[in-house]
Amino acid sequence: MLTFTTMNVVGFCSIENLHIPLNPSCTILIKAPNGKGKSTILSALVWAIYGKNLKGVSEVTTWEKVRPKDYQGVMVEVFFQKGEHIYKIIRCQKCNIVLEDGAKGKDRLILMKDNEVVNVKGKNKLQDAINAELGLSYTLFMNSIMFGQGIKRLIQESNSDKKKIFEEVFDLEFLNIAKGIAMQDKNNLLAQANEVEHQSALLKKELEANKEAYFDLRDREKGFKEKIKSERRELKKDREDLTKQLIKKQQQLKDEVEQSLRIKIKKHTDYVDGLKSKIKHNRNISGVSLPDFVKKLKIQLDKGHYKRAKESVDIIYKAIINSDKLQEEYEDALGRLDELRTTNDKYKRLQKECDDIASDIADIDEELEKLKQEKLKVMSPKYKEKLKEIRKTLRIREGDPLEIFTAKDGEVILKKYSPIGELNEFSQEYAETLGEILGQGVVVTDLDSIIAVSKLPKKDYKEKSISNDLEQLIENRVVKHSNDNKIIPLYKDDSTSYTGQIIMPIISDSGDCIGSISVVTKENETFSEDIEKILKIAASFLGKQVQ
Repeated sequence: MLTFTTMNVVGFCSIENLHIPLNPSCTILIKAPNGKGKSTILSALVWAIYGKNLKGVSEVTTWEKVRPKDYQGVMVEVFFQKGEHIYKIIRCQKCNIVLEDGAKGKDRLILMKDNEVVNVKGKNKLQDAINAELGLSYTLFMNSIMFGQGIKRLIQESNSDKKKIFEEVFDLEFLNIAKGIAMQDKNNLLAQANEVEHQSALLKKELEANKEAYFDLRDREKGFKEKIKSERRELKKDREDLTKQLIKKQQQLKDEVEQSLRIKIKKHTDYVDGLKSKIKHNRNISGVSLPDFVKKLKIQLDKGHYKRAKESVDIIYKAIINSDKLQEEYEDALGRLDELRTTNDKYKRLQKECDDIASDIADIDEELEKLKQEKLKVMSPKYKEKLKEIRKTLRIREGDPLEIFTAKDGEVILKKYSPIGELNEFSQEYAETLGEILGQGVVVTDLDSIIAVSKLPKKDYKEKSISNDLEQLIENRVVKHSNDNKIIPLYKDDSTSYTGQIIMPIISDSGDCIGSISVVTKENETFSEDIEKILKIAASFLGKQVQ
């Protein structure tokens, strides 16, 4: 059984302050001239329960002529009992009165059951909870509890008019309206379904037409990658071998140069030329014809120049002896000079080989760089445009990594790759640990959705797409603190009223921004610098887990 017991009204329309029992032991009669506020009392009751007055209007206009100097807005309290439970509804509008929980009324709606606040987030959901506890919607309440006027007219009317009156009183007209709307929705949905089916057929046909091309391109890409891999492997091996040869030949060159090869060649050349001159001189001396020498010797003897004659004989003898020695020494020096020249030629060959090897290494390095930078351009402009559309639909930015899968039937599946998404389980455990330590709500996101939550209802947060405000915050790598006097929603359609929050972007070791970690509170408290430091450490730690 449902019983309304008490109602307190403050600042509602013409009512300044009113306390009225609703369930005394007798019948309540409210008597006053028209326009004195009898209906206003009932309107306050309906407004407190459903947020709408007798006329279906939600806004309350308090008459200025009855406003006291200390007017603090509108507040209506309604007490009712259902079964063994006692309920209390508090509804406020622009109210500055401080309620039992220590906070101002403002535009709040509160439902209490047995002196405990019913914790439901959002006014709409809380209103649904009130309707469920009462077992009455606004329409049913107005057509039953408030039913009374017009009974006489209803009895006197014809059957057709009675039908119209009942439809009006019990709001049955909505059935016809709803039927029309439903039919229109049905037609719209059928049209949409037909269009979707048509588009699906076109896409399937296009997919079938492009499936063979796709697999061909995939095979070409695979073959190209294998070719590049093989070429890189061979080039690296050639480079390694050439580098070893270069080091070996450079060592040989070093040894040859250290022996002052060029200086030795010049020295030996000069030495050989000197021997050549001496041999020529001696040959000139010893090359005198025998008759001339005898004639000269006879003249010297005839004149009694025995000493000169002996000297001439000695000179000739020494010249002959020296010529043999010089010839032998000359041939020996000439052999060494040939060896030096051979070594010099070898040196020049080694130098050229080193230059050639260095050039080959440079060519290999250039080829490796080309292979590194080269990309397989296998997509036509049409496919590129399709890919752009897919990226836009999936909220994939240029440069974002993708995972590509193919089903057994050949269907191509694209999945956005999330580096931090690989740490879902770890992130959840870390968030729960951090939440227990801080005693506050902790939320971890990647670039698209919430992947971990602690000390908050998981069903309200987990896997929800992040809000545009949070996405912009992450993209700009901005640290958000509640001291900025601006609370942002964490996910789309986030109606949670946070009183404080700190948001830190998560940066990987490679310098990429991969998500965010937040701590939030719904209580009136200020975060300490220690909490901000802990959150900064947490963001840094999570960033280091992603390569």
